Amino acid sequence: MNRIKEIRERKGIGQKELAEKINTSQQAISLYETGKREPRLETWKKLANFFGVSVPYIQGIEPKLSAKDILKKIIPELHKEYFDNYLLLNGELPKDSFSISPSTTTTLNRLIDVKGIKKKPIDFYSKDDKQFILNPEIKKYWFDLLIPFVKGMYNNGWIFDNYISINTLMHFIDFKVTEQESKKNKMSILENYLVELHYFAFDEPLHHLMNTSIKYSDFETAKKNFDKYFSFLKEVKDKVFSKSEAEVLKEAFESRLRIEERYNDEILIKKIENQVNNGDAKLARFLVKTLDNWDSAYKKYMSK
Repeated sequence: MNRIKEIRERKGIGQKELAEKINTSQQAISLYETGKREPRLETWKKLANFFGVSVPYIQGIEPKLSAKDILKKIIPELHKEYFDNYLLLNGELPKDSFSISPSTTTTLNRLIDVKGIKKKPIDFYSKDDKQFILNPEIKKYWFDLLIPFVKGMYNNGWIFDNYISINTLMHFIDFKVTEQESKKNKMSILENYLVELHYFAFDEPLHHLMNTSIKYSDFETAKKNFDKYFSFLKEVKDKVFSKSEAEVLKEAFESRLRIEERYNDEILIKKIENQVNNGDAKLARFLVKTLDNWDSAYKKYMSK
């Protein structure tokens, strides 16, 4: 059986909306989901592209893995990235040889600190070891540390196609760790807004241009793009601290709205937006302070 209905429902999308997105009829979608009609290859590709999965996965040909199996698949890649960047951050590795981003190492170290785990990944190796072979002991360490987060993503529809990128996992961990700190320290709207701006700045093209320039460009080009990026950050900072709390709340809500639009049903997002625009500031504050998916957060709010 194909996975069209399963993925559609987990994404919170109706048959009519899906039909409009891939330029077909609602009746056709219904027939595809029940297996009474087989989509053409072109339609399979449209469906796969829309949901961000592979054609074999949505066709149901590729077996569905559990959260545990998905984590086991990425641990070798994550382990390498962590230690490549560990060396980079300690000045022991040329810049062009690290895996992707030092944020993998800093995010995991932050998680380890927040959870109060005394044993660090480096403690599994001798002082002179620079190979950091993935042995069964460190593999279990990574698994025990990360499985709650992968299960959370799996159960909340963040994972499709039997794969999760390390970057997406790090973002999810950042969200959850910040959420714990928010509950513990009662973070203000301003602090929550600054967290949102951090993710916004990270997605800013200037951020990636700066990183690429520092790694691969000559000194003058790198300096120029570095200055551009930090001018952008200063501009954002100046905008934030020149506003009232009500203005910050409004912008914080709109910032979260842009993020949630990627993952939630358009109808739900429009409903929330209209409710806030009609004066429900409590809803805006509730949604800005939570790091839960807005689908479940809105249900909690409306049930109060």
